[in-house]
Amino acid sequence: MNIIVTGSDGFIGGHLCERLNKEGHHVLSLDKKSGCDLASDPYLSRKIGLFNPDIIHHLAATCSTSNSLVNPSVDFRDNVISAFNLIEGNRTRNIPVILTSTCKVEPGDDGAKTPYGLTKRMAEEIVEEYAASYGLKYIINRPGTIYGPGQQGSPESGWLGWFMQAKKEDKEVTIFGDGEQVRDPLYVDDYVDLLLDQTKRFELYQGRTYKVGGEEAVSLLETVGLLDLKHKFGEKRKGDAMVYVSDNKDISRVGGWKPKTKLKDGIKLTMEAL
Repeated sequence: MNIIVTGSDGFIGGHLCERLNKEGHHVLSLDKKSGCDLASDPYLSRKIGLFNPDIIHHLAATCSTSNSLVNPSVDFRDNVISAFNLIEGNRTRNIPVILTSTCKVEPGDDGAKTPYGLTKRMAEEIVEEYAASYGLKYIINRPGTIYGPGQQGSPESGWLGWFMQAKKEDKEVTIFGDGEQVRDPLYVDDYVDLLLDQTKRFELYQGRTYKVGGEEAVSLLETVGLLDLKHKFGEKRKGDAMVYVSDNKDISRVGGWKPKTKLKDGIKLTMEAL
């Protein structure tokens, strides 16, 4: 198959491209880091047409809740304008699209989505509107925390990756809030397994939005204890929720997908790769 992957130089995109190439697919990588800025590339539609893809994976995005509060214009550019340009550039060709969104499209306990969650929801709405108006075939996934080898975790983004990096470097981490926030981290290979299955069996999944998680809930404090991290506490962040745990029953019912990697095993694999 001919497959376009946006955000191909990113964490998830890099893993996806590696697997697609191993399976013998022809991949066109579109990423700002390698010269294709979806928000401003005047040749985007032409690139899509010349490659003639069978499917498009849209993963390119800015993915930091805290940074979005400081500079929301970056999120609107990278998450909304980029998505619009891609989907509009594809309008006359109507190539199926798989969009990786986020659980953060749902508001936090304070009612705020933050610019990050808002712009990702707007990207979803662009896809949904083009489906309604032009017949675009699509799948939307809403994962929560995704982690694994190759993730550039930081205090601003990728909290579990940052926790592991801090452990390796013997650094202190800041827990924003009381640490009782609960998440269900999903190992990156398990998510890529899902994307590959959706690529091969698109018709089975199409036209729906799926929540996707790791099925193993853990609090931030429990994770700190598991890694034996030095830590301190900071003020709870806007748009945060005490519980982000995805229910996989819909996606499991449709295609049989379930995460395979236990949290302790995924952490071990990631730590070994650092």
